[in-house]
Amino acid sequence: MSLAQCGDHHDEIASSQEDQLTEKVDQMKKAIHHVMLNTRLDECFEILDSIQRTYRNYNGEYCKLVSNYPTIMNDFFKGFESDICRQFKMWPEAQRSEVEDILRKETEAK
Repeated sequence: MSLAQCGDHHDEIASSQEDQLTEKVDQMKKAIHHVMLNTRLDECFEILDSIQRTYRNYNGEYCKLVSNYPTIMNDFFKGFESDICRQFKMWPEAQRSEVEDILRKETEAK
């Protein structure tokens, strides 16, 4: 999962929970007696707890992704660098003699 996907996923969850909370608050405003009001208030607190858990889960997942991000990018750029070097026929110095033989054969074939 990428950083953006992680954020989008948790934003959707939090948005849904916030919509539920807004609905419960509207129901609280329409409560006709204190028993109904207390029931709606308890439901609101449960939703607030779930919103808090959602943001804590998001924070945990985000921290894991961020801590792994340098490794992911290093792997990506190593592959990218080797592809670019192959494209421009650049090889490591350790393979110099092998490369010279390959290039000599290519030149002779032309």
